[in-house]
Amino acid sequence: RDETVISLAERLSSRTGLIPCRWDILDNGTDWKVMEVNVGGAIGGFAYDGIQTLYDEALAQEKQDTPSVAIEEYWRSPYSHITPKIEDKLAELEKPLLIVVDDALQFQESPLVANSASGALSTRLNQDIIAIPHTKLSDVIDSHDGCVLVFEVFTLSDIARSSDDSYAPYFDGLDSGKVHSVIHPLSEVFMSKAILGLLREE
Repeated sequence: RDETVISLAERLSSRTGLIPCRWDILDNGTDWKVMEVNVGGAIGGFAYDGIQTLYDEALAQEKQDTPSVAIEEYWRSPYSHITPKIEDKLAELEKPLLIVVDDALQFQESPLVANSASGALSTRLNQDIIAIPHTKLSDVIDSHDGCVLVFEVFTLSDIARSSDDSYAPYFDGLDSGKVHSVIHPLSEVFMSKAILGLLREE
């Protein structure tokens, strides 16, 4: 499997796309400690604008003369940053269709993340956006007379784990220009905690 991941990484290295990132950090009183970096299209809490609002309300309660926690920051959904980039990409493409795609196994076990992402994108872009398992991507590509813009929830590990050629339509579409990527396929590389060591060295 390691060889498969390396081969995929080499094949995808020239591709472009967004690498959304959410840092989990802790203020220890003297400086910030990075606990974890969440990256890609399936960031925890990624599509929950309602939860972000609850955070804002809780922080607002602390903005008093004598707050129990001194915080001067508001949470913003990552979609407030991602959506404008997607709008720019849609404007560049011919007859674009935006869809959210997750690994079929993950989608079968729980479509929550993919459906959450499609719901958030639908709200912000004011259009219906469907979420599908990757095994249905071929049907969408064949039936749509234009470009297909894929918001990837699936990861490099999902592709490497598949024992068939079910991701071939995705790769063939990227190669032909029929399919375009929103989330960089190599985002998962930055999810490893080993990357924190590299950032520390830099």
